Amino acid sequence: MVLDRIEYFKEYYKRPNVRERRIKYYRIWRIKNEKRIKDYYKRNYQKIKLNVLKLIGKGKIECNKCGCADTRILEVNHKSGGGHKELTSYKSNSQMYRNIAKGKRNIDDLNILCRVCNSADFVERKFDIKFKIMPIVSS
Repeated sequence: MVLDRIEYFKEYYKRPNVRERRIKYYRIWRIKNEKRIKDYYKRNYQKIKLNVLKLIGKGKIECNKCGCADTRILEVNHKSGGGHKELTSYKSNSQMYRNIAKGKRNIDDLNILCRVCNSADFVERKFDIKFKIMPIVSS
């Protein structure tokens, strides 16, 4: 009985008028709920990013150079460079985070840096200049 019902709905949704109505309905629904959809994707991305930062930092979520723990500015850094090439190979930036979270991507060549330290790391590698970055002292 259940199989008959499944087969019926498979055939039902293939009908042209039903398919067109569903497409039209979902298109309108997405327009009406644009903020809701955007919030969902933002929350989901943040959750995945936190898990990835925990994996790479081995439980500690902080910058490897200065000790900053503000997750809004923490980034995944490629120790030997080449991060831009890797990101352009994916459909979106979040795809790399998903691959790390699923264990499809090795994390040995990654570390966590804040935006400032990540920029300094890039300049150090690119122009062979050394910066002295002071650790953050919380009071």
